[in-house]
Amino acid sequence: MSVKIESWGYGWKYEKRRLPDWEEPPSDLELDVRIITDPWGHHLLGATHNGLEKEVQDYVLEHAEAQAFVEEAVNFAKKADDDITIAFVCHWGRHRSVSCAEETFRRLKDEGIDVTMEHLTLRYADGCMPEYEAGYVGREGISVA
Repeated sequence: MSVKIESWGYGWKYEKRRLPDWEEPPSDLELDVRIITDPWGHHLLGATHNGLEKEVQDYVLEHAEAQAFVEEAVNFAKKADDDITIAFVCHWGRHRSVSCAEETFRRLKDEGIDVTMEHLTLRYADGCMPEYEAGYVGREGISVA
């Protein structure tokens, strides 16, 4: 059994000029994390930052809702018998979905579960990933599409 974790944003289906072929990918569990307070408006964590950064992750994961989503994903993965895909989705796929996906990845990896991760829309987020390009791999199993 292996687990694939994805993060992406619902808003890209409306950005046809930038991603004309974008379609929401299928998943076995899709978690809409938009209820979590968005760091976008935070003066230190907004537009030029993303959920790969510890400060953004700390901000997102201090919310009880974020912890509940991560726990739901971890429990779902532990009960799976077959290969599964878990998707974390927010508006643009920059902060909340990435932070929750990263934390879930860490927890599953610590449990010894075969897990990979892909941030599907992060590279399209204006100003959020200036130093990363398509194909960036931050550590084993993690890539930016």
